[in-house]
Amino acid sequence: MLKYLFLAAFCYFCFVADIDAQEGQVRASAPTSVAVGQSFNYTVSGDFSGDVELPPLKGIKLVGGPSTFVSQQSTMVNGRIESTKTVTYTYTFLAQEEGDIIIPPAIVTSGRKQTKTNELIIKVLKSSQDIQDAQSGSVANVGESTETVFIRQIPSKTNLYQGEQLVLSTKIYTQEALNISNFKAPGFDGFWRQDLEADNNAQQETINGKTFLSQVFKRDLLTAQKSGILTIEAGNIECMIRKKVSRSRQGGYNDPFFDDPFFDRYENVAQGFKSNAINISVKPLPSGAPDGFNGAVGSFSLKVSIDKDKLKVNDAITLKVQVSGNGNLDLLKPLKIDFPPDLEVFDPKTLQNLKHGSEGTSGSLSYEYILIPRHAGSFRISPVVFSWFDPKQEKYKTEKSSEFNFSVEKSESSDETYISSPAAQGISNQGGKEVLSLAGDIRYIRLSPPELKPIGKSFFGSLLFIASYTIPLLFLLILIILRKERIRRNADMNMVRNRKARKLAEKRLKNASLLLKTDENGFYDEILKAIWGYLSDKLGVNASELSREKIALELERKNLDPIIFQSLWALLDKCEMARYASGIEGDKNEIYEEAIRLISILQEKIS
Repeated sequence: MLKYLFLAAFCYFCFVADIDAQEGQVRASAPTSVAVGQSFNYTVSGDFSGDVELPPLKGIKLVGGPSTFVSQQSTMVNGRIESTKTVTYTYTFLAQEEGDIIIPPAIVTSGRKQTKTNELIIKVLKSSQDIQDAQSGSVANVGESTETVFIRQIPSKTNLYQGEQLVLSTKIYTQEALNISNFKAPGFDGFWRQDLEADNNAQQETINGKTFLSQVFKRDLLTAQKSGILTIEAGNIECMIRKKVSRSRQGGYNDPFFDDPFFDRYENVAQGFKSNAINISVKPLPSGAPDGFNGAVGSFSLKVSIDKDKLKVNDAITLKVQVSGNGNLDLLKPLKIDFPPDLEVFDPKTLQNLKHGSEGTSGSLSYEYILIPRHAGSFRISPVVFSWFDPKQEKYKTEKSSEFNFSVEKSESSDETYISSPAAQGISNQGGKEVLSLAGDIRYIRLSPPELKPIGKSFFGSLLFIASYTIPLLFLLILIILRKERIRRNADMNMVRNRKARKLAEKRLKNASLLLKTDENGFYDEILKAIWGYLSDKLGVNASELSREKIALELERKNLDPIIFQSLWALLDKCEMARYASGIEGDKNEIYEEAIRLISILQEKIS
């Protein structure tokens, strides 16, 4: 009997010890190498329920997080269902100093128990190129590596002319079950970028004898803005990968029955990946551009028309110029047209009917000019000339419209009148000569005595007369002062953008509210444009230089509360995940309200 009591006590303590060991297992992970100024994720994961206390850090700075992820796995052992839970805390850090950075163990508190994670060493290199050189198993050698997940940036062309377009597809290849949790797009210095629709479904591909599941999760249309070798930097992606956890056997106990996959245990592990960088060779346009060339590159046609060829003075006539085809239509400017000097010409109204796709930008761009003749007569509009560069044939092309002629008649409401001469009326039966008064500028001499007024009662010299001159002069002086002040303020483009930042953000948020229940992708696009556009205008940062690191540095100079940073990055992460990761949705109303709240806070905090 005593022997059985000792055996039961021994089994009980072994069971408790095994549970404590499982509950206390926590692990920290992060990339082994990053570049100075690059952000990266630091994750703490394990089976615990409590808080994570970060250690003191040097050389890196916390810029976001924590975001939490909880996964639960149930298995059946000896007829009993056992559940295991994995909690993952993800923090975003910014590398500030070059060298080896040591991240001491973090402390996880669960009830009264404290557990330490493993220590990490991260190598901070000078540039992202150093990281790429240091990494092994590149995409080109994937057949010889052991990588089961990688991403690749695939351009539709690597050699093109300035102003020509290319499509950049960012593709993920995987042999693991995963979800994309975060993607940081590279910078596109020297390119104008337009988002395109990504693939909705994955497909199988065989690379060097290995089968991968692949999917294009981001696609961009890029237009080269300058010549030379332009580099598209590598993109960074964060994934939650479902990995099998090895089962430990206690006391050397080994039964092949438990090797059945039914008893396998899995957990979600956060892991980061980096794509390849790409060099694009952009050739300058050939010299000797013809007249009418304004930077158009592609294949186009020209159509010009007027809506009438006869009209009267002060009536309007419309000249419509339409450029259609395939190329950089987004970047075209109105064509130069030689109008007669006697026509009043208003600024053109631009109408866009464009489609962005894998073949580039196609459609039509129309300019409508309103012309008003102020005098009668015949008018001629010279032929409109439009030139462009065709990259396929590698030569300039020119298309010329016909000239346009139209006649203008006198208006029925003209001020012309006919007056009979009094002198001629005194000549018997010789008839009076008619004197023509054109628009009232020359009138016949008055022969009757003028109407006289007593001295002192004349309007000239009175207070009303003086006021009628003084008040307009004062008003004109005020207008001149206000105009000079407006010119001075508009001269500072950063100040102009700062003043209009909130108005533009409100306009984009209004568009997002209209798409709240109709277009999911359009809703998240408008939210992202509202936030990034507001930060760009408010902080005076060009769109080509806009990045999270740049915004973080600018906001830090404004002494903003770190909580605002965390809320801002969290909102951007939600929108980007919902936009680019298939199958992930967020609460749109909550995202919309959070965007309004953050923009209001930033408007109040940033001068």
